[in-house]
Amino acid sequence: MKIAIVTGASSGLGKEFVFQLEKMSPVYDGITLNKLANGLLNTMSNDFNRDSLLNKLADNDFDFDSAYDEYVYEVTLGERYHVTASFPKLTTHDVSEAICRAQYDILLSEIQGYKIDWDYGN
Repeated sequence: MKIAIVTGASSGLGKEFVFQLEKMSPVYDGITLNKLANGLLNTMSNDFNRDSLLNKLADNDFDFDSAYDEYVYEVTLGERYHVTASFPKLTTHDVSEAICRAQYDILLSEIQGYKIDWDYGN
């Protein structure tokens, strides 16, 4: 799983979502990017987390344009993890302020104890 941290991020505690998607034909009965993004937003109980996700989507040039309804995927993996103090992670408190963005990988096989059962809305 690829993880990115950005200066200004919170403590890193909460939930982490992992999706593996396979692009399909627009007529396939799968999940669209808009539906996936809305499904994630609907799982968030507070405005701060929702705003944080919306900002991250905007930072990656995603908006809820109807054109994204033409991008249809089969979700081949949809997992959610509880990020606690013991979850393997880096936060902005772990790196120098001079580092504005970092990326690292986590082995999914090593974090199965943090896995949460959930329905991603497909």
